[in-house]
This record gives sequence, structure tokens and C-alpha cells, in this order.
Amino acid sequence: MDIIIWTDDASVNAKEINQGLTKYWARSVRIYFRPSGELLDEYIFTAGDDED
Repeated sequence: MDIIIWTDDASVNAKEINQGLTKYWARSVRIYFRPSGELLDEYIFTAGDDED
């Protein structure tokens, strides 16, 4: 599943959001700034990302 988030908060972190969503089969998170449509952050899960 690919998740797109529109936000008014320019300080969000896509990697942190995606780590919380991996149990829901989130493959990627893209965060856009609502006022301008600019891509703020993007995180795509890759093998090994869940290893500590």
C-alpha cells in the first residue's frame, strides 16, 4: 500500500510515519505540503529497514 498524506505542518518525518505503518503493509509514504502541493518528504520501505 502506498500512502499519501497532505499536511499543513512542514516538519513531519515520512520515515517515522512509515515505521509506524509497516504492520499495515505500507510500502511507501509521501507527504505533501497542502498550501503549495510541494513534496516535503518521501520514504520507501526497502528490505532490511525493519532490522534493528
